[in-house]
Amino acid sequence: MNWPVAWAVWLVTFAASFGVMEWLSGKETLSATTRRWLGIDPPKPWRRYTIVLFVCAVAGFAVWFIPHITL
Repeated sequence: MNWPVAWAVWLVTFAASFGVMEWLSGKETLSATTRRWLGIDPPKPWRRYTIVLFVCAVAGFAVWFIPHITL
């Protein structure tokens, strides 16, 4: 399998899915959608857990991705 091509296809598909959602909603941006999914806006009881999970996921991705690209 050609991993760079697979990565590019996945990334474009993922980004396009948010673009389609924003286009269909006509008003929600990626940030607004993410805040809604995490329960931040409007506030939901589980928001503290989802925020921690989101931060861990982004940090984990950075820990993997930066060495992956640079090394």
